[in-house]
Amino acid sequence: GIAANVLKLLDVDLWKVRQEVEKIVQAGPEATSGSKLPQTPRTRKVIEYALDEARNLGHNHVGTEHLLLGLLREQESVAAQVLRNLGASLENIRAEVMKLLGVEPEGRSPPHAPAGKVEEVPPKAAVLKLFGQDLTEQARQGKLNHVVCRGAEVHRLMEVLCRRTRCNPMLVGPPGVGKSALVQLLARRIVEGVVPPPLRERRLVHVDLGLLFYRTAFGELQRLGAVLREAQQTQALLYLDRVALLTGKEAPLGALPLLEAAVAHGEVQVLLSALPEEQARLQTEAPSLSALFQPVVVGSPSAEETTQILLAHRERLEKHHQVTILPEAAAAVLAQAGRCFPERPMPAQGLDLLDEAAVQVRLRPLVIPTPVQLLDARVQALERQKEAAVTAQDFEKAAQLRDQADQLRRQRDEAMRQWQQAHPCPDCRVDVAAVEDAVSRLIGGSNGCSPTGN
Repeated sequence: GIAANVLKLLDVDLWKVRQEVEKIVQAGPEATSGSKLPQTPRTRKVIEYALDEARNLGHNHVGTEHLLLGLLREQESVAAQVLRNLGASLENIRAEVMKLLGVEPEGRSPPHAPAGKVEEVPPKAAVLKLFGQDLTEQARQGKLNHVVCRGAEVHRLMEVLCRRTRCNPMLVGPPGVGKSALVQLLARRIVEGVVPPPLRERRLVHVDLGLLFYRTAFGELQRLGAVLREAQQTQALLYLDRVALLTGKEAPLGALPLLEAAVAHGEVQVLLSALPEEQARLQTEAPSLSALFQPVVVGSPSAEETTQILLAHRERLEKHHQVTILPEAAAAVLAQAGRCFPERPMPAQGLDLLDEAAVQVRLRPLVIPTPVQLLDARVQALERQKEAAVTAQDFEKAAQLRDQADQLRRQRDEAMRQWQQAHPCPDCRVDVAAVEDAVSRLIGGSNGCSPTGN
């Protein structure tokens, strides 16, 4: 939620927050099934504060951001005490939430910009960090998948981005052909410096429209405006891949004109990713906005290219599943994937089948070692003792037993991890037979696979 993202932005560790709350609030007796838990006076006050904050901001909903503002107003609450214990400034948290919602600090009136102009925001704004993922930073850290065989498409993408007019590409293609992979490849090229001068040192940020418009009625335009302002100030390229959220009855009123104004004035550059039907809908509902984008058609790769893509993903799949994927498995996947995932194009259906084959091979010799079984038994014994202590209303003992059980669970997970590293699967190889076995199991599982491939 928005509140959690604000706390993360201010370096508040959410796991430590939970631990602090558990230290302060001791475990109580378990509620009877179906019983209604009463609210404390302080809880009711926080909810009233949250409602008040939402009304003052002109919102017709109460989101996590309003609840956080309500908690901050209740200075003696456990939440406020925990945040202070962790070194967080309640004033800074409130200021960050208000900045996110597009509200000026107290004592300042919002500037009135001309129509279509993006207002200025404080230089320390980090709205993109809240609502987006910096793909260039992820590429720099090696977190993106290795993308191959998309040289022509990414070259066309860079050509459009470097145009003087209509310099906003719209990737058009069915789901699963690799539109997002193409954008990730562009991010890698930017980090490596293998791009034209106008694109060097640019940030490429994937904005989550679902989170941006989550449970809002009037605040979504402030959020979108804040995203556009920061993109303009930092010269960030914005990548939007859920075009359906911008059109139709559920689309926020005014979002399309706001985006159109920023794009038309050249204040921001936007990469759109759309299905063919989404592109057609955008052309119908917002023809002037659609005209600002240059379509870049993304189709399924050839059989040879798909094989190279599957092999490029092999290392990550091997690391994740702790298996060895043989080269001939890629050819088998290419021949068989259409039978299991006929509704998906390549390379998505091939990657799905290779993932299925790898996980089935890895789980064949699934064994729980004796030391781990003993730890599991001790955890279960502690849980029974904790339940008995709660029944006896010895809550201090129950809390101690809970902590002991949590510690044993961590020991159990670490012991299992070490055992798996020391005892790798003796024959965890994904070969042609493994792929064929995965196909047979998927088809036999009645999960939509087609025995005929139609």
